[in-house]
Amino acid sequence: MVEKSEKGGIYGEMNQTNIEQKGIKGEQWVSKNLRELSCFVQNRGQHRFPFDLLVSKNGKEFGVQVKYKEPRIHYPDTGFEKWRWEMYKKWQNENEKKMLILFTDNSKKIYGNWLDNLGIEKGHGNCYNKENNCEMIYWWKKKLKDFTELI
Repeated sequence: MVEKSEKGGIYGEMNQTNIEQKGIKGEQWVSKNLRELSCFVQNRGQHRFPFDLLVSKNGKEFGVQVKYKEPRIHYPDTGFEKWRWEMYKKWQNENEKKMLILFTDNSKKIYGNWLDNLGIEKGHGNCYNKENNCEMIYWWKKKLKDFTELI
């Protein structure tokens, strides 16, 4: 089994010293861009939900989880802890609303996909984070789309 470190995957791209600040920066950037697409955006500070943003557009409401990552230079995938994916699936099913997973980075790109399109891929993932021993789930970047195609 391959191990990827929370500090940047196999090639050490991500510096985690300011992870919370990077997360906030990513959420603010994504929120701004969603609003520019005529979305109404609520952040977790305003309400209680297990993801970063609750978004409405054209009468439909959906959850958005934002992950700030360094640009994917050395490897063609990205992801997060498997328990989070399971939690978002559960929320989606219980609330009959969709979940959108978005990644952003310091290149200002925003990309992702709907949770229903991001299943657990056989033979890809099954890695454990060395620092917290959490099972990780990864998706090929080619499966992710520019967020404007998803909204």
